[in-house]
This record gives sequence, structure tokens and C-alpha cells, in this order.
Amino acid sequence: MRKRHLASRLLKTVRQSLLSGGVCLALAILMLAGEASSGRACGIDWQRPVNHFDGVDEQGHVSYSEQIGEMDLGNELKLPLFMIFNSGWEASSPYLGKGWNLCLLESRMEQVDENTFKLVQPDGWYRMFGRGKASDTVLGGQGGWKAEIKGDTITTYADCGWKLMFNKGKIASMTTPKGRKLDWVYE
Repeated sequence: MRKRHLASRLLKTVRQSLLSGGVCLALAILMLAGEASSGRACGIDWQRPVNHFDGVDEQGHVSYSEQIGEMDLGNELKLPLFMIFNSGWEASSPYLGKGWNLCLLESRMEQVDENTFKLVQPDGWYRMFGRGKASDTVLGGQGGWKAEIKGDTITTYADCGWKLMFNKGKIASMTTPKGRKLDWVYE
């Protein structure tokens, strides 16, 4: 019961923050041509992130995840809203604080080293990308994903139609296999 109350308060805070237009994002939903997608397809599975051992990640840090809500975008497109806590994360979520991640709002592409990149997906899972040399603009990723770098923009895509675009590491848009698009607008 306490978890449900915390999740309800958190979802209310996120909604208020989104509506206030302050530091956070205003989500603009653009319905493009094509049928709606269920959100469950190749590429992004929209399942709650889990570890091999319950409550502990591979490095021994406390790790907790929970689905705290769902965004119903109509036409059978529903996106779960997951939050994750990890005691080993130094980063601080603008919505939840240090060690937390509100996955749908904080998806990102991080450069790990000269030739390695880490995609943190909107469902909280991550996949790695790599390139042969620093001048390569096309990256190969886990699960058959590819990415293309053009200036400050990295576009990732799966053969089945999922596409995520990042600008300066932050998620800018997501397109489903059925052509539905969700844009993130930062103010």
C-alpha cells in the first residue's frame, strides 16, 4: 500500500511539473500516418527493468524498479512509466533526485569512450553501440540496432521500425514501428 501511495504522489508531482512548464519537458504528441502500435514490438519491449538478482545489480549496488503509471496515447498505444533507483548512480534525476531515473523522460545516449556509446532506452533498459574508429558516423548496436551521428544529433533505429533521436545526448523524439511519433520539447 505504501508503494502505491508513493507512486501516486510521484506521478502527481511529475504531472504538475510537466504542466507548469518550468525546468521540465512539455511532451508534444504528433500522430503520424499509419496505424497505432501497441508499444510491444522488436527493439523496445516496454517491460519493467530487472536484474539477475532481485534488488541487486551486477556490481552489488541496491537496485529497484517499478512501474508507476502508464501514458495512454490513444489508438491502443500505451507507454508504461518506469522509475529506477540504483545506489551506484552518481547522476541526479531532475524529477526524483540522486540515484533515480524516470525512464520515459530521461532516455539518453551517452558516449562511454571514443568508440563506445550507451543508449538508455525510454523503458529503462540499455544497449551498447560501437564503431571501428572515431571518424565513423555509423554505429552498430546490440540487438541489431544501428545509429547515425550527424553533429550533435544521434539517431538510433531498429530494422522493425523503432527510431529514437537524441540531441546533445537527450532524447528528442521516438517513432514507433507504425509511424506514431512522440517529441520531447525542452524549455
